Amino acid sequence: MLKRVVASLAFLPFLAAVSFPRGMFHLSPDDSLHLLSADSFTIFRRIDAIPSAVRKAFVRDAPDKAFAMATPGGEYQESCITHEGLPHRRLIFGALSADHCLLCYEIGGRGHYYMLLLFKLSGPDAQVVWHAVPDDALGSLEKVRDAVRKGNLDDDPAIQW
Repeated sequence: MLKRVVASLAFLPFLAAVSFPRGMFHLSPDDSLHLLSADSFTIFRRIDAIPSAVRKAFVRDAPDKAFAMATPGGEYQESCITHEGLPHRRLIFGALSADHCLLCYEIGGRGHYYMLLLFKLSGPDAQVVWHAVPDDALGSLEKVRDAVRKGNLDDDPAIQW
């Protein structure tokens, strides 16, 4: 027991050094309700449909400080073999409502995985309020909603998006 406590205490300086954007730990009840609302989102599958406020927030908060994303089915850095000029992210779909934007995309490179990012829109501004990693590709809003209902998403704030 004492070893576990000491090991936990050794981890505390790491947590203090990591900066997580506000609201990034778990999906809030309000955002969850909005995400699960049946008619609140319009689906898009084009990069140019992503609101500029979302792009700015993405650049501001992303670990690599860049917004580069391939279109659905487009070429991107799918594996660890580098292809200059290709983005590391590829959009699967997005969903837009009056005050939220959901991006579902995949990240390539050394380890391939999928990502969900939920932004809260407020006038010309946006803020990431939640991110999560699904086990599999979620190619539709209904599949995302089903994963949220079942709790099948990893929303650990240490996961880079």
